[in-house]
Amino acid sequence: MKLNEHIVKLTLDELSDQISPADKAYLHQQIAKDSEAKQSWEDTVRWYQSIDTQEAVKQLPEKYTAATIIKKSVEKRKRLVLLNASSAAAVIIAIMSILWFPEKSGVEKNERMIAFSSAPYGKYGKHIRLQLAGKAVVLEEGAERVSVDGVTLKAKDRELEYSSTDHKRADWASLHIPAGKDYKITLADGTEVWLNSASSLHFPLSFTGDKREIRIEGEAYVKVAQNAHAPFILHLPGSAVQVLGTAFNVNTYSAGRETVSLVDGKVKVVTARDSVVLTPGYQAAVASDGLVQKGAFNQDETLSWRGGEFIFSDATIKEVSQVLPRWFGVTVILDRAIENTAFTGVINRNKPISQSLDILEATNGLKYSIKGDTVYLSPTKAYMEK
Repeated sequence: MKLNEHIVKLTLDELSDQISPADKAYLHQQIAKDSEAKQSWEDTVRWYQSIDTQEAVKQLPEKYTAATIIKKSVEKRKRLVLLNASSAAAVIIAIMSILWFPEKSGVEKNERMIAFSSAPYGKYGKHIRLQLAGKAVVLEEGAERVSVDGVTLKAKDRELEYSSTDHKRADWASLHIPAGKDYKITLADGTEVWLNSASSLHFPLSFTGDKREIRIEGEAYVKVAQNAHAPFILHLPGSAVQVLGTAFNVNTYSAGRETVSLVDGKVKVVTARDSVVLTPGYQAAVASDGLVQKGAFNQDETLSWRGGEFIFSDATIKEVSQVLPRWFGVTVILDRAIENTAFTGVINRNKPISQSLDILEATNGLKYSIKGDTVYLSPTKAYMEK
């Protein structure tokens, strides 16, 4: 994949706290909609947050800005081609080795590392936030009662209820949940929505038409209030869930894949190319091409997040590393040597991340270290000598 040098520059500007608000907004817009831009961003973050790079950055003179990096990489493009890099990640590593490292220093080690950054979840902020009538209301985890533009918000113990003086008010609001938190909201019709970390809900203040519609990104458990005269439609980025009265879980965390897991009732999952009807105990997996696969699911594992836990059953360390950023707001740097190591256990979001990492470390062949907001997972010496 071709390296997008403009995205690399903006990413480095952001990582070094030099990016402007406008450039930051543009960067994350491109990451969200363009796969090549996202790949360039991921590879840049992976390189930048590696141990070798961080040590080298400390020794750099201030003149080495992101702009200088891109300029030098362009000037030495012929040399990059000769390196025969097989991926954007290798190209970035080559750029950096040209600038700062002796020949062949650290390249093999950096290519072995995988970065799982918390940056994509930065758009959710650090606080539970409700966007209403053009205003942002921060919802603390204690009890509070707030009035905003004729809407009364009652928040208590990570739950929100609201009421409006105008019962036919149909303008939309948005609820955003940051990494490491979860929240419940009761909608105007009595429908209950539990949102997992790094998730958002878009909903009307009241349902006034012949159908009830909301939108969700991330993960949520939805218990729909019954109303045979007003079907409930939940829109996901790539599909829609049509229900009358039921309880189900939706998950859109993985790029190019959405899952709808039915606990009770009956739903129909619809895309532009396919549709499937679910009965309790079954889930629909929606691929990026719009095709839907139906299969059984483990309810305890799928819904464990509602209790602040994530149950892993014979999962890989790579899969675990993808969960940690949105549950704890950290970036994970994983050595590929252990990415397929199996792990069965429970991670608790309500306890310090060190406790979860201690559990991972007890898995054969793994050790961890924490530097700031970055977690490094690597193999033990005994593992490498096998």
